[in-house]
Amino acid sequence: MPVEIHQSKVINNLNNYLKWHNLPVRMNESGICNGLASVYAKYVLEGRQDEFMEKLSQIATMTTRAELDSHINHFVTEIVLSFLPQQFNKELSQSQSIETLQIDGKKLSSSFDFGMVTSDKKWISILQELQLRENEALIVRSLNHAITITKEKDGYKVYDPNYQSGFRIFPDEKSLIHELHHNVFRYTGQLAQITDPLGITQELSSITAPLGLNGPLGMGIQVIRHPSLIDTPREFPDVNVLYNQFLDPNQIAQSGNRRVSNSLFVIEADNVDALNLMYKKGFDGDPIDLICTACGLNKTKTLAMLLDKVTTADDSKLGIPFLAALGCGHEEAFNVLLSNSKFKTCFENSIILEKNALKNIKMAAVGGNEVLLERMISSYKSIGKPTPLTDVQIAEKILTYSPEDKGDVIKSAMDSGSTACVNLLLKQLDKTQYKCDEKQLLTYLTQAIKSNQPHMVNLFVDKIKKEMNQESQHKIFKAIEMSTTAVEKTDLSILRQLKESGVTFSKTAEGVINQKEQRPVGLLLKMGIMLHQFTDFIKETIFQSNEVQNNIRNFMKAKNSVTELKSNATPESNESSEFTPSLINRP
Repeated sequence: MPVEIHQSKVINNLNNYLKWHNLPVRMNESGICNGLASVYAKYVLEGRQDEFMEKLSQIATMTTRAELDSHINHFVTEIVLSFLPQQFNKELSQSQSIETLQIDGKKLSSSFDFGMVTSDKKWISILQELQLRENEALIVRSLNHAITITKEKDGYKVYDPNYQSGFRIFPDEKSLIHELHHNVFRYTGQLAQITDPLGITQELSSITAPLGLNGPLGMGIQVIRHPSLIDTPREFPDVNVLYNQFLDPNQIAQSGNRRVSNSLFVIEADNVDALNLMYKKGFDGDPIDLICTACGLNKTKTLAMLLDKVTTADDSKLGIPFLAALGCGHEEAFNVLLSNSKFKTCFENSIILEKNALKNIKMAAVGGNEVLLERMISSYKSIGKPTPLTDVQIAEKILTYSPEDKGDVIKSAMDSGSTACVNLLLKQLDKTQYKCDEKQLLTYLTQAIKSNQPHMVNLFVDKIKKEMNQESQHKIFKAIEMSTTAVEKTDLSILRQLKESGVTFSKTAEGVINQKEQRPVGLLLKMGIMLHQFTDFIKETIFQSNEVQNNIRNFMKAKNSVTELKSNATPESNESSEFTPSLINRP
């Protein structure tokens, strides 16, 4: 019986695996297809299509707690790189995910980029003019899905992560475009508001498609070639000629309740000529919305052109693109905004107001780009209004608790995965009386352990060892308790570091660590591990035990016991403060 390898099965198994091992990445249908399509394109160019399918089959049949072999681990790593390229390179977006992959040590890149919302008939003409070759891979993306197409003797071979068997063959461009429009990307137009609730949209496509009742098809395409062929001449269609020939600037494609226009594909391609053509043909889109799109995609050429289209002087609107650039960590887009006089004025008159400091510093932390975070903090300290902010004021902003995010600015930086941003924020606190105390460092360390980020754990362990005395170090590390289940989910390098630092583990937890070290474990200890795992499951699901709070309680117990011993020798301080760093706005 053939193995089902559609993306829902792959996503489910990968996410169960990632969750169990507490890895800070989750796959979703709008992203994993991009990763799978990109990695498949690479395997096609290497002539390893069969190996790609074999690895997908292994993932589709693996168990939650399975230890993946090195080959599958590398395969999953490539998918993750393509799934979240911006996490590894802030200059990249999903449309550039192919650039995270290599063949023979050479980075892959797109040889031809084009995107448009237009009719099926025009898309057929575009594909005919493209003349895809057998040694090329065509990555096709829509609103929330991606596939890969290759050319074979009997037609076009489509790899769609949603296909149960992986592939389908289409003899010509007409049948291929019909499949992409109605079954792969499911552009249905407004007619779907009637047919979707009845569940007859696809069944009627053979009737509605020829009549144009399903609206246009919106998609972006990339031709990927083997790095060894990059210098080999290959004539591609002139994209600007295609835009001149087929572009309708205000045409909208609709898939369910989601809509896409030509502006998205033009900005994604960073094509200034095409964007100018859209305006010449009567495009009437909101410039601020388009600027935010360009900032989010880090498309600096079209961004610079769009800034000149802005007529409003409303700082509340002009400030929105700054948030987009900061939140995505796109320094290049941020610099382009500041190069425009209108947006620079907005930055100087509105962005750096003291009342906006927390929001913007936090957004820079979310973006995970330490250069932008440093620039924002420096700007508030040098030209902040109504007066420049002091180090103390900056520290207060950093430590302000957000119920929505369940943490402060440092927690936001930790969630971004940027140790550089976290270190920058900690150093900023070190300049003030709000330098992290034992309780704060324990909280952050526990959060880093829980998120399974070795470099983040290393950062906090080093800080504790460098800045805390032996007594404080002992209290912090002895306060950390990890369940057997938590130990099983945690990266081995983290566990090693915690053991070296003095964290105590139970015998069953030690057994799990020994298993991770690939040392034999006795039968009784294995049974004990299983029993502890069941107990941990009951705690986590029924009693919803919180390890961060448990560690804090352990720490406070240890601290209180020390305080009781010293109470007769040390008079209580009568000093009070309106500002408690770890408790600002905390419920």
